[in-house]
Amino acid sequence: MTEITSISDSLIADYLLTTRKTVQSLMRPAIEFSPEDSIGRFLQVMRRVTASELPVQLHGRLVGTISQSIIFDILKDGSSWETCSAINLPISHFMEPPVAFASADTTLERIVEIGRESNLIQIPVVDSENYLLGIINLTDILTPDYIPCYPSNVGGMATPFGVYLTNGNVRGGVNDFAIIASGAATGVLLLVAGAIVKGAAHLISPIVNLPEISLADLDSAPSPGHPTLGIISILMKLTVFLVFILLIRFSRIAGYHAAEHQTVHAMERGEPLIPEVVDRMPRPHPRCGTNIMAASMLFFTLLQAFQYIPGLSDIGILPAGLFAWYNWKRFGTFLQARFTTRPASARELASGIRAAEQLQAIYINTPPARTPALRRLWMMGIIQTAIGLMLVTGLATFAENTWLKLAH
Repeated sequence: MTEITSISDSLIADYLLTTRKTVQSLMRPAIEFSPEDSIGRFLQVMRRVTASELPVQLHGRLVGTISQSIIFDILKDGSSWETCSAINLPISHFMEPPVAFASADTTLERIVEIGRESNLIQIPVVDSENYLLGIINLTDILTPDYIPCYPSNVGGMATPFGVYLTNGNVRGGVNDFAIIASGAATGVLLLVAGAIVKGAAHLISPIVNLPEISLADLDSAPSPGHPTLGIISILMKLTVFLVFILLIRFSRIAGYHAAEHQTVHAMERGEPLIPEVVDRMPRPHPRCGTNIMAASMLFFTLLQAFQYIPGLSDIGILPAGLFAWYNWKRFGTFLQARFTTRPASARELASGIRAAEQLQAIYINTPPARTPALRRLWMMGIIQTAIGLMLVTGLATFAENTWLKLAH
């Protein structure tokens, strides 16, 4: 067997060119160590990683490195008491200036050279302000090309026209108009659900001899002095919510919602983006906005209900908050599985896979950088969804006011 002692730079360049790897595709998130962390925490982490040293950051900026070689200093001629004392010391006591680092636009060929010159396997990557973007592990450069490389913390949104995915910096899938349409569709479904419930309430009120229900009863709780109206208001709001999620369940959005979740699950597990694999992924996802909706519904419904229970009207926020805190994830998962998603069709799965492939392609070829908060908010689709929702509610309010004026 011939011993390999070195690899020429030209061979490295040829290999990197044929594998089409980039700094973005190989960069990993750095384990967060601050100068105030203890040596004990560092030693615990080093049991799970293979690097000889790790970067230390302060407010996100690279300020030094901490090496495994400190173990020799701690164990050197020390009593058990001195060893325990040293383990409790802050990292800053043993921290050294960074030996080597790369910038976001450094080529992989140069990163290989930096590793060779510094004898390091992990190279920190920083931006122009020394902000630590991540690390490059040189062993990843030799990773076979068939192992997928996906961005971390991928989120998304289901729209009437397909799946949208983003990591907060780059995006894939449908455009902003589709996201606005998603907000508008949500507004329409809410209005339809409200109209159905209010119409039914007006029909049954004379039959069961209930007080007349006004539009305000759906938007604000009656005073605690009117428990009957309070109970009716709670029941109506719950019924509106039930009709709303039923409308979602039978809409196209539910299928795309399932495809979005299943695609994200596949990416997070490093699975190939092919229909038969993505279709096996679970439909509920722990980071879904349905969970937030579930938490809000549990909390505010219980808070209003406690207003009519003697002794709880003044402290109802505490039991309502505790109940919502301990049950919102289970309730949100139930809602996702039964209502806000349904088994995705082949077309809907294809939309999710297509969005993931677009996101991956853009991500790999985009230099790593910090994402401004406003851009991240826009990428999340919150602003576009709010625009669509406000357009629908605004038009509905305008139409209602116009009708009332014409009626008088």
